[in-house]
Amino acid sequence: MLPPKPWQPEAVLRLILWLFVSLSAGSLLLHALNPGGASAASAELKFLNFLVGTAFLHGAVLVLVAVFLRQHRIGWREGFGFRAESAAEAVAGGVLVAGIALPVAAALAFASAEAMSRLADTTRNEIFAPVPQQAVTTIREAAHPWQQVVFGVFAIGIAPVTEELLFRGVLYPTLKQNGWPRGAWLVTSCIFALTHANAMTFLPLLALSLALIWLYERTGNLLAPVTAHSLFNAANFYQLMQLQPPAGS
Repeated sequence: MLPPKPWQPEAVLRLILWLFVSLSAGSLLLHALNPGGASAASAELKFLNFLVGTAFLHGAVLVLVAVFLRQHRIGWREGFGFRAESAAEAVAGGVLVAGIALPVAAALAFASAEAMSRLADTTRNEIFAPVPQQAVTTIREAAHPWQQVVFGVFAIGIAPVTEELLFRGVLYPTLKQNGWPRGAWLVTSCIFALTHANAMTFLPLLALSLALIWLYERTGNLLAPVTAHSLFNAANFYQLMQLQPPAGS
């Protein structure tokens, strides 16, 4: 069982507010860099957009969570259960959950794509047609192999850490301890899936989030869901690289 966290709702709201401020600033900068929009951007400009977006979202999460912990006068270990003595158990749990989540997510993604394709055919409206995530499109259009390496480092090493800190580490315990002991699972998972802004991946990410919350509850160590999330992203990134020609070809 996950031990109670001292997260103050007001501090959580401030964190989210400042994150929105950072995202807004990043959006303004991206518009200044590319006034024609993402569809008109070159591969090089899309990569630059990716770097800017990463800095203003994931970089901001790391800074804001550090400030958040300081406001509560606790460290990373106490706040998120990063204990050396339970690290091996946490990593093992993460590997196990990732192994189970991957085929389940793949099946849900396939079912979602099929349902959306049939709906698009039935209604003759392409708005319902399944499309890949913007991040996937950007990776596929990378101009150089080293850019794909950067994408890989982000997907496997950065995104899992920041997303777990925000969603499972801060948001989930806050909802759970403030009148949502059961609803916190679903609300956190829905928000997590929606932030990826892709209808085809909503159900797979919803299921993944539920599994990551269970893992965090079971171990009390955020390293466990970080590990599972990282392996999940690594497997999908590897598959993506296998299904496309080398960059620059």
